[in-house]
Amino acid sequence: MRMIEFRILRDFSVTKVRNTFLVAGIDEAGRGPVIGPMIMAGIEISASDVIKLIKLGVKDSKSMSKDMRERIFKNLLKIESRIAYAVISPSIIDEWIIKKNGLNALEAFVVSELILKFFDEARYIFVDAPSTEKSYRRYIQEFLDEKIKKVFTESQADKVRPIVSAASIIAKTIRELEIERIKKDVKIDFGSGYPSDPRTRKALPLLLKKAPHVVRYSWKTLKKIA
Repeated sequence: MRMIEFRILRDFSVTKVRNTFLVAGIDEAGRGPVIGPMIMAGIEISASDVIKLIKLGVKDSKSMSKDMRERIFKNLLKIESRIAYAVISPSIIDEWIIKKNGLNALEAFVVSELILKFFDEARYIFVDAPSTEKSYRRYIQEFLDEKIKKVFTESQADKVRPIVSAASIIAKTIRELEIERIKKDVKIDFGSGYPSDPRTRKALPLLLKKAPHVVRYSWKTLKKIA
């Protein structure tokens, strides 16, 4: 399936929030796996509610246990906010890596689409930069033009910006849910989908035969694993 699917998970329940000082954060999950989609998620809240994120204990999702992520994820859904995400299929990832400008450019495109579709009302938007802050900002600027003024790209923003930490948790949790859904659909337990996972390496040859659409063919490790 060749697509980027945009979904909204939660929206503001009161219109008065739209007249407040809004901030947003965007991050990704699943950049490195050889199997499954990449997820890019964003959350937009009133600036005065950032303290609620801190009280929840948000931090970089990679430093948290699955149980902790899921608990905080459920609590994030209770905060007045707009939460949206993009599911980026393996074939789209392959296309951008092989025919276009690579994964960073793809991420920048999806970030811009999330902003234009869902987070354009935010006064400040913080984005975790997968490359240098300046180079990633230039990628995003190609899609946003003047709107780039309110976008701040920062390395390791998921560790220092609570709003980006929240986005990180959302993206990671949704990625894990997507992986479990794929396992049920294809009826193959391929583990995490990362090349370092023995279950992934073992299942990959079978996936290439029975469910090739879930595999990222542009990964250099594919030949080694298969």
